[in-house]
Amino acid sequence: MNQTNRTMRMSKAMPWSWGGFILLLLISPSLLFASDRVTVIKGATVITGTGEEISSGEVVIEDGKISLVGSQLEIPENARVIEANGLTLIAGMILPRTSQGLLGNRVGGVSCDQTVESRWVDEEMDWDSFLEAGYVAAGFVPAGTGFHGQAIVVHTAPESNDRILKKSVFLPINLSSSASLHRTVKQAFDGARSEIEGQKKAREKWDKEQEEAKKKAEEAKKKEAENKDSEKGKASDSKDKKDSKDEKPQEYKAPPIKPSLKPLVDILENKDEAMPLVISLNSPGLLLHVDAAFENIKEMKDRDPQNVFILPSSRTGAFHEVMETLIER
Repeated sequence: MNQTNRTMRMSKAMPWSWGGFILLLLISPSLLFASDRVTVIKGATVITGTGEEISSGEVVIEDGKISLVGSQLEIPENARVIEANGLTLIAGMILPRTSQGLLGNRVGGVSCDQTVESRWVDEEMDWDSFLEAGYVAAGFVPAGTGFHGQAIVVHTAPESNDRILKKSVFLPINLSSSASLHRTVKQAFDGARSEIEGQKKAREKWDKEQEEAKKKAEEAKKKEAENKDSEKGKASDSKDKKDSKDEKPQEYKAPPIKPSLKPLVDILENKDEAMPLVISLNSPGLLLHVDAAFENIKEMKDRDPQNVFILPSSRTGAFHEVMETLIER
């Protein structure tokens, strides 16, 4: 088999969609993912996302993306080659939720409009610590409890020019007790329903006013026809025309929705831009209360998927002891 065929076979057998790689001996991400030429890391022991180990492996990066992983690959003559003999190359991890290094006060209650963009000074963030821990991307949320803001996903490369990968990724919920879980979920979605009901009533009021204005205009027109041959009618005609013009139907403008509740309104109305919910729990027992609390959110009950995800927030929660039960759930 020639080198080209071997390369093609490797490409088909091992498709890659990881966002990046990290060497245990850190290499500058700007060097790894520079898009002006092909970069090849060779000689390292490569551990793939499925746990497969490739001795003296090679990783080919083209246009800032990993295109091939294997060994004895065909390498372009002008490629930038990084020798990594004796090192280990693993798939970079994504930290799903953190507030490390953020400034500002903690957020509480129902505050779905809070973001983290004004809560850090990029030059003062310890991005190296994220890379040293193996994280090439991280989801940042405002520190707090309850519905405490919105998550964004960022690059952790210290010299990144495009730090933010995506805004408004998910709505974090941080609850430590069953009582606070039920109370906060009910408060949040009751508030969102009130906003929806307020929108409905505002539209009904506007429609009623437009109907009344239409009837008034029709009556004025009828009166104009009855009086058009008299001087009194002419005077009335002028006034009625002015009134009719002043009461001309306008385009409906919905009242603003509270920013802190707008993301929850989007969820209840099942809008495309609705963000998923990520609930942090410190014990597996709280899962039963999550099920019970969201059972009362009728608008979400029959959705598939519901877009509600659970994230263990404690190392002492013993989630591993009930893993099989959690999987069955």
